[in-house]
Amino acid sequence: LTRSSSPKTIQYAGGFEWEDPIESFDQGVENPFKNPELMNSEEGLKIDPARLLGPRLNGANLYLIGMMGTGKSSVGDKVARRMGTYNFLDTDDIIEKATGMTIPEIFESEGEDGFRKVESQVLDSVHSYVRCVISTGGGLVCKME
Repeated sequence: LTRSSSPKTIQYAGGFEWEDPIESFDQGVENPFKNPELMNSEEGLKIDPARLLGPRLNGANLYLIGMMGTGKSSVGDKVARRMGTYNFLDTDDIIEKATGMTIPEIFESEGEDGFRKVESQVLDSVHSYVRCVISTGGGLVCKME
C-alpha cells in the first residue's frame, strides 16, 4: 500500500509505516546529459559532471580498487579535485607514513600477510571519513574479511 497525499510517499509494509527512502536521498541531481538547462548546444555541458557526482553520492566515499599500476592514485586525485568537495586518500601513502617503511620494505620484512594486516587496519580507520575518494591496494579484494 502507498499513500502520497503529501510530498513524501508513505509506505505501509508488515504493519509499519515508513517514508520512501529514495525520496529522502534525492537531492534533485538528475543525469546532467538529460537536463536541457545544463546543456550548451555547441560545447556540451555547461557544468563539469564530476561536480554533480558529490551530491548524488550524499557524502558517501568513492573507493577505487584495481591491480597495482593501473592508475588508481593518479585518477583518484583528479576525480576528487574535479568533484570539488571531496578529498583524496591513498591507502598506500597512509601505510608508508604510518609504518615509516615503503611498501616493498613491508613485504620484505613482514610478508604479504603482514602487509595485508596493516592495510586492513588503515582501511578500517579511513572508512569513517566522509566525502573521500579512496585508492586502495590491488590485493585488498583478495582478503576474506
